Amino acid sequence: WDAVSADATALEQGQSPERVAARPLWPEKLPGWAADAWAKLEDHLLKADEGWEVWTGWYEDRLHGRPFNKALEEARVLIPDEIWEQGPKAVNAEIARLMKERPPEGNGAGGRGAASPPNEEFNERLSNLRSQIEALKKAVQTMRAEVDALEPGVKSVKGQIADIEKRCKNSDRKIDELEARQREAVLKTEAELAGLKEAYLQKTAFEAPVELWTAKQTEHETQRDTAFKHFVAGLGVSALFVLGIVFVIAYASETVDALFTAAGCDPAKPGTCDRFSFRGLLVTGAVLTLFTLCLWFTRLQMKIYLSERHLALDARERRAFAQAYIALLAQGDTSEEAKEHKTLVYAALFRPTVDGIIKDDGGVDPALSAALSKFLMKS
Repeated sequence: WDAVSADATALEQGQSPERVAARPLWPEKLPGWAADAWAKLEDHLLKADEGWEVWTGWYEDRLHGRPFNKALEEARVLIPDEIWEQGPKAVNAEIARLMKERPPEGNGAGGRGAASPPNEEFNERLSNLRSQIEALKKAVQTMRAEVDALEPGVKSVKGQIADIEKRCKNSDRKIDELEARQREAVLKTEAELAGLKEAYLQKTAFEAPVELWTAKQTEHETQRDTAFKHFVAGLGVSALFVLGIVFVIAYASETVDALFTAAGCDPAKPGTCDRFSFRGLLVTGAVLTLFTLCLWFTRLQMKIYLSERHLALDARERRAFAQAYIALLAQGDTSEEAKEHKTLVYAALFRPTVDGIIKDDGGVDPALSAALSKFLMKS
């Protein structure tokens, strides 16, 4: 519409139709849609092989505002109807013949050669063209009025579009927040499921050690009770042994004297009783050896009792630690504090086991003095 308006304005300002026709078809750059359409049409016409070059060349001249021959233009429009009825090929051939007879010249204002006077048909067509231009001007004015009337509605629509865009942005933001919360919830759920799975696996893995340490606690308690009974029995035997020796010394002194008197001793014969009594030595050694073995057995049972008691307590502690560890796993707590608690329980659970037996510096010394010395030191 800008191009049509420019032509109409030029005619209103008094410019001749010839001068307006001599200007470029488009006041400014050729629109893209028109260039694409013209390229397709030109390609289609030239491929038809019907002499359309006379029209494509003419249109290119009008696009660029090149000079034209007014007489040639009049001859184009005055071609007889019988030639038009023969089809485009015949019409294009006639135009090509006219172009050879009337080559383009002049500056579009009548040319430098003689111009044929306009006839009545040309004036009529020119009048029709002016009428069409006036109608176009009125149509343009009407369309401008309609556009002005539509402008408030357009502004309202633009406002509604802006409001919709704003709402869409808010919706997108809320959707992003919901997606972030959903991802966070999914990650939290996955972490909890992983913790529950780990707790279940570790609980399953620790159920067998709990049963083992329960059985070991029962076993050590049984052995502890047995060792304690042996220890009490050893003490009783040792006490009876001592009481027996005291009884023999107190109530069978003659027998003791006879055991420690040398063979062939005769109190009436001095010198016969000064010899060493091997029988007394053997009896004394046997008594001391039996008493030492009795004390050694009693002390060994005491050590076994203390060791089994210690191992029973250790097994009970380990079972309690294992149950506490399983309880921590069941809570599903993944905090750093819970991890530290689990580490402490785990370290205590798998600490080295000490039997609690007091180690002697050596075995049983058969020497009487050594046995008595050890007995006195240990007691």
